[in-house]
Amino acid sequence: MKRIPALLALLAMMISFAGCSTTTGNTGANADPRFLPPSQAPWQMLISRWQERMDDKALHSLDIRLIKDFQQRIAREGWSNEMVIELLVESQKLTRASMEIEDHWDTPQEFVAKNFEGDCEDIAIFLLATLRTLGYPHQARVLAAKTMFADHALLKVEMPDNSWQVFETTRAINPKARLAYTPIVEFDEKRIIFAGT
Repeated sequence: MKRIPALLALLAMMISFAGCSTTTGNTGANADPRFLPPSQAPWQMLISRWQERMDDKALHSLDIRLIKDFQQRIAREGWSNEMVIELLVESQKLTRASMEIEDHWDTPQEFVAKNFEGDCEDIAIFLLATLRTLGYPHQARVLAAKTMFADHALLKVEMPDNSWQVFETTRAINPKARLAYTPIVEFDEKRIIFAGT
């Protein structure tokens, strides 16, 4: 009888991750993929291609009502762990996760233009851009991870108390949830950090 909740949780996770597979391919410029381990080269190329499309404005210039509301609150209250969690929860509520037939990593502006609809990495990049636009003073990056069924993108954030927290992208953010995944690579507009390096 005790196994039923665990099975339901596993089923919910399977449904949540369905359609969030990130594909690999493309060419990039950060490192010569010929000298990377075979498992890292496709990620290096894909992320480098995305990084090439990111200019200073792409991650720092979202113009949505939510940003304006939080700018005022942050000016009054400053950054706190609770503020970061609330911002990401409210930002994620704007989004709609959908599977893409041909995977294209949207810029934040492309994602907003598509009515906040995209797959896991599009949502993670949008959440990252939300923090960047508001001048978040700590680190944040997209985390690509292997799950039981597919690769999945999440958001990894250094919190104001200097702890790190991982945020889900395609289902409701629950800061206390423990996600079952194996990190592959973390990245932002400038860095690529492979797990175990």
